[in-house]
Parts: sequence; structure tokens; C-alpha cells
Amino acid sequence: MPERLVEVKVDDKELKQMARRMGIAKKALPKVVCRAIRSTATQTRTIIKNVVRGKIPELPASQVHKRTYIRPKATYGKLSSIVNISWRIIPLKRIRGVRGKGRNPSKSYISWKGKTFPHAFRATMPSGHVGIFMRKFLDRSKPILTWAGELLGMEELGKGLPIQELGVNVKDVYHTAPSVKEKIDTQTTEKLRINITSQFNRLIK
Repeated sequence: MPERLVEVKVDDKELKQMARRMGIAKKALPKVVCRAIRSTATQTRTIIKNVVRGKIPELPASQVHKRTYIRPKATYGKLSSIVNISWRIIPLKRIRGVRGKGRNPSKSYISWKGKTFPHAFRATMPSGHVGIFMRKFLDRSKPILTWAGELLGMEELGKGLPIQELGVNVKDVYHTAPSVKEKIDTQTTEKLRINITSQFNRLIK
């Protein structure tokens, strides 16, 4: 499921005070605020992309941007936009600096940013998707339980086990790095203030 990342909305009391100071009719507020919120939500996607890539520069900008989207968008009746983040990972094969050797899972490895993934391997799925995968087990020397609950010994480990694709999840970066969330929230608040002021100025000209 996608996860709510940033909600762009305004404080009604503060907004009404600003409208009174600038001599703007109350009925004009929804139009002004809706435009400001929509512009800010779009800019927030760019803010997220830049802040996340500031933390992990190797992530492709287009891949980070694709994993954020706005839903719902602000309307005159509901003055709030939600910037969501997809659960889909950015595949490791699309990230700069990834190194690896071999296609045989028993001998291959993949490394990135000083971390090594033994037995990771590149493969092409029946759909044509190419990625970097690992078998879903931690220790090849110990028996494990499969998804069906069947106990398998070491000699049976191998091609029959399910695989998972390696990659980076943008929402994990957001949640595990407090500085990322703080920067995104701060920059979004500032953009919203600027956009509301700009919309008010356009209205009174």
C-alpha cells in the first residue's frame, strides 16, 4: 500500500487574518488557497526528490520522483493535498555504484556503498524484467522453513526457494533519517507561505 508522506494544508484562522489585512473577500479564499496548495504539492515532490538524493546521491532522480504522487488533490471544497509515496523499491540495478560478479548464486556477490550481498545474482524474469535478486534465506548451513512450513535441509536449499529483488525503498529513507523528514517539512511549509502570498498578490492587482 502507498503511504501518506506529506499533507499540504493551511491554518484557517491564520488565513482569514491574512485576508482581512489585505482586504480580500471571504468568498475568494477557497480559490486562492486551492491554487497555492496545488502548486505547493507539486513542488513538494521535487523537494522530496532533492532531499532524498542529498542523503543518497546514487539514487536516480527520475526513479525517486516516480515514487511520489499527489492524491487527493486540493479542491475548493477540500483545501488539502496529500503527497504519497509508493511502496515500490528502486531496483539496485538502477542505482549508481553497484558492483558485482557472477551469475551463479552459489558463487556470485553484489556490493554497494561498502555493503556486500553474498549469493546475490542478476537475473531476467519471464516478464523480461532484469534485476538483482537473492534467495529468501539467511544461512545456507542451517535448515529453514519454507512458506509452506516444510523443513528443508542444506542439501535441498537452492533453486526451489523464492527470491526477492534488492533495492532501496524511498519511504524507508524518509522514516529512518530524521533530517530528511525535517528538511522536507520545513521547505514545504516555506513554499506554501510563498505561494499563498503570491496568489493573494495576484488577486488584489
